Amino acid sequence: MVGQGTATITVTERLSLIDLTTNSASTTSGNWAGFEHLGSNGSYTDVTANWTVPTASGCTGSFTNTSDWVGIDGANNSNLIQTGTESQCPSGSSTPTYDAWWEILPASETVTSCTIHAGDSMFAEVKKNATNWTITIKDLSTGANCSPANQSYSGQQSSIEWIAEDPSYSGGGLEPLTNYGTVSFLNDTQNGANPQLNYSTDSVDMVQGGTVVSSTSQPNPNTNGFSVAYGSTAPSAPTTSWTNEGNMSNGQSSQQSVLLPDGKVLIAGGQQSSGDSNTKHTQIFTDGTPGSWAAKADMNAARNNFILQPVTISGGGSRVLAAGGVNSSVTNTAELYNESANTWTSTPNMNAARFKHASSILSDGRVLVTGGSNNANETTQFTSTEIYDPVANTWTTKASMNTAREEHLQVTFTDSNGNSKVMVIGGYKYGTGVLKSTEIYDPSTDTWSAGPDMAYTRDWTYNPTNALLLHDGRILVVGGDYTNDSEVYNPSTNTWTTYATPLSAWGGVATLLGSGANYNVLYAGSFDTSNFKKAMLFNPSTNSWSVTYSMNTARGAFTLVTLTSGNVVAAGGQNSTSNEINNTEEYTP
Repeated sequence: MVGQGTATITVTERLSLIDLTTNSASTTSGNWAGFEHLGSNGSYTDVTANWTVPTASGCTGSFTNTSDWVGIDGANNSNLIQTGTESQCPSGSSTPTYDAWWEILPASETVTSCTIHAGDSMFAEVKKNATNWTITIKDLSTGANCSPANQSYSGQQSSIEWIAEDPSYSGGGLEPLTNYGTVSFLNDTQNGANPQLNYSTDSVDMVQGGTVVSSTSQPNPNTNGFSVAYGSTAPSAPTTSWTNEGNMSNGQSSQQSVLLPDGKVLIAGGQQSSGDSNTKHTQIFTDGTPGSWAAKADMNAARNNFILQPVTISGGGSRVLAAGGVNSSVTNTAELYNESANTWTSTPNMNAARFKHASSILSDGRVLVTGGSNNANETTQFTSTEIYDPVANTWTTKASMNTAREEHLQVTFTDSNGNSKVMVIGGYKYGTGVLKSTEIYDPSTDTWSAGPDMAYTRDWTYNPTNALLLHDGRILVVGGDYTNDSEVYNPSTNTWTTYATPLSAWGGVATLLGSGANYNVLYAGSFDTSNFKKAMLFNPSTNSWSVTYSMNTARGAFTLVTLTSGNVVAAGGQNSTSNEINNTEEYTP
């Protein structure tokens, strides 16, 4: 790859490590750092990666440049098809510039018209088709598709690369290298599979004048990602990863889940793998190396689209409430799980049979249940609400909402005056369709008032956890059925703000990561077939999303729970063929 406005690439021959560097990368190059695989002609047909555009630092008016890309060929021949981004300090300016580009040697690079920023999440792919090649370069932070039309290419296909490069001038010679800090290549694939990166055979350090100027890390634990750092100190390997854990005793999807007081995870109900039928099955996950699952006592009734909440009963005991849902018909039954006794005990019934309802725990420990539907055809939705008191073991009808709704979200929060309130968000109403409206409940007065509309209509069939109370008191909602993007509600201004997501957010699940100032929100999975495995992070301090490592298994409508260790367990769900799965994996931030 060459600098912007220049003509041809110079692929510097890799130098011997002997007497040049004490780093242990398998090879060195005058202008490349990263990973490469070498093979015979025709070996490579597809390469992908995600990365975040690195910031060009130290711009003082002198020209410098760096480029990050994926490509096929160029390591052991003079052909190359590639695409990537540049981080550049322009001559005469202290303001860095960024762009996305693609190139097929011997032609010069083509800089796209996309506006690229430092910190943007990128996806790149070079792929061979039956008669031509697809070059994909997308800015996932802005949604911009910078890709060209399909191209012709006739190179040997004998090498594949994930590279941070010091580009060359058109007349020869390397451009001054930008201080880019660190760039991490994530979710790398080779011919559609894990590339199994090996540091001792595949890594490349950039060496100029006998000095290491860019250093490559070890691969991540999943061997599908790594980092490159400016300078001679090799960065740490990206530690974020998904690790396969023990299988569940039974495949389940659309199940509900709670974190128990002892740090274990209870999942219950939903659909099971035998016949895709609703289930009363429950299981508990115990974290470990690896984690393990144990089947537990069945609920008294099979339930799907129900609510599951931890409660504290009279005397201080911990229980889990399951209420409502559908099996052969919609039910108003409710029951409590006692982990120590491994028993489910029926409680008084709700006042209304309902499924696809929402719930949240009030500040006093009671559970508010709202809306839902009472028929499987979903032609009738409720405005009604009721509260379960776990100490008194009673259900009490409360004031009705202004709008009937199902498949909505619900969050208990603190308003701008310091009062505890509940917000219901979006949902679906027969005859009206998907809703963007919100309502706010005041438990102290048993009254509902209209909240501000979201920017977009949203309903959530599979992911009732996708409204999260952030540590600063705001509320984040993600996705919805057929809806991308996210919005954040600020109680102090009573307004919603939209933040674009880099990936489709339909059918996945969100959870909070961390309790300190540097916490994030993890969103993983999807029913969008191109994003089934993928995951992304929301940073509340910058209100921005970025792509993180993909899960090992494609899944939607699954469990995603943050453990007491700070890791996250993803369990069950449906795969790309809509079959329930029983495997589990754990995310390490």
